[in-house]
Amino acid sequence: MSLCLTKKQLKPVLKQAKIEEGAFYDPAKINQFIEGLKQQYALMGRHAATVDLKTKKLPGNRVSLAITIHEGPIAVVKKIKINGAPQFSQRQLKKSFTLTTPGLTTFLSHKDRYSEQQLDQDLLKLKEFFLDRGYLQYRLLSKEVHMTDDHTAVKISVDVSPGSVFTIGQVKLSQVIKNDPELSALITLKPGDTFSRAKVIAINKSIGDRYANQGYAFPKVHVVPTLNTANKTVDLSFSIDKGRLTYVRHIGFSGNAMTQDSVLRYQLRQYEGAPFSLKAVNESKRKIALLPYLKNVNVKTTPVNGERDQVDLDYSMEEVKAGSASLSVGYSDVDGLLYGVSISEPNFLGTGKLVSLSFQKSDYS
Repeated sequence: MSLCLTKKQLKPVLKQAKIEEGAFYDPAKINQFIEGLKQQYALMGRHAATVDLKTKKLPGNRVSLAITIHEGPIAVVKKIKINGAPQFSQRQLKKSFTLTTPGLTTFLSHKDRYSEQQLDQDLLKLKEFFLDRGYLQYRLLSKEVHMTDDHTAVKISVDVSPGSVFTIGQVKLSQVIKNDPELSALITLKPGDTFSRAKVIAINKSIGDRYANQGYAFPKVHVVPTLNTANKTVDLSFSIDKGRLTYVRHIGFSGNAMTQDSVLRYQLRQYEGAPFSLKAVNESKRKIALLPYLKNVNVKTTPVNGERDQVDLDYSMEEVKAGSASLSVGYSDVDGLLYGVSISEPNFLGTGKLVSLSFQKSDYS
């Protein structure tokens, strides 16, 4: 059976933690590393894994370390049961779960390996499931995890209390929103609708994005819910603090060791010195990501220290080899032996220009 963590994988981690030959011996740092290693094994479903440390004093005020790892078996989730919500099927309740029982693809995805951290994340998703359907008084009553003595099988039982479904009562809008028909049209929740946390978040984002596209980089949308438990309704009050009009001071790039900044700036739709526009920032990110020699493109917006109305943008990325080379060989009764070579590089010397060379040879030409 192959190991989850090999010596080759652990060596750079040990080096980063400064646990290497010639380093200062720090027992606290080593114990912290061992505990972190145990937690990592637990995340991989190996809850019986042990990490033993043996030290030996050596001449010259030195010490040798021997770390022995027994990975143990994998704890597989055999059953997940959610009690207390008969109005939904087990399949509906567990649809958003990452943890699952063994299936056709779990031998690749490993989603059937039990992790306490993953279970807690799945229970948060379960809460969102009920809040999106109007169950504002949802409560998690208990969770029970039963693991066999040999740490190979796990059964999970969850008890919940959804409560009643709440509908929208009154929808109150601040004067700023009322005076803007386009803005008030973004409030899609109406009296009588079933409350949905997801819809409230979507409304917040729509309003925030609208102001962010007009130069207000950090608008704040406030939603205040007021529950009426007697008639099972919730009143919503929307207001907004758009903040100050913001300008982009500087746009930087990181991760482009080879690609020239000028190539990336050509893709920008947000410019330095111009008002901030979330739409332009995201469009710039999209166009940079379309370049075949870049991947994992992200953008970070940072307020400028001492300036309330300025921000800096940093686009980070990873470069990939996008060049290609091919060799072709064939034979024809007419042309005899055919052979050729072609080389293509879409980012020649980091200029973003496509350079392609090809050569073909036959008896005829």
